[in-house]
Amino acid sequence: MTAEHVRRAHAGIPKGVNGAYYPSELSLHKQLLLGVVETLRGTAEPYVLLGEVYKAYRLAGGQHGREAEQEPLIRSYLKDLSAEGYVLLGNGGAMVGTEFPADRMAKALETTLKHAL
Repeated sequence: MTAEHVRRAHAGIPKGVNGAYYPSELSLHKQLLLGVVETLRGTAEPYVLLGEVYKAYRLAGGQHGREAEQEPLIRSYLKDLSAEGYVLLGNGGAMVGTEFPADRMAKALETTLKHAL
């Protein structure tokens, strides 16, 4: 069983307000930050290092013509996204994962980012 299998099983569980899957309700930079799913798609690991998240966020922002926020603000966004149930923080916040299947989240984010920009 891989991390993606667990994400798919988890996505089938109905969620309440926390853990709801509505990326269109997130701010633009939080949507860009969720671009970490692209990094997760490329690995079988359940988490990626925070440095990889920063890199993915900057890349996503550049692709959408947005300047990246500073790292302290990014960490704040990640804490918000964790509290809202979109991401999982591991190892004291040094690693980031998601409970949702990466391909589904990527597709939903692509759609919402097109509308936001």
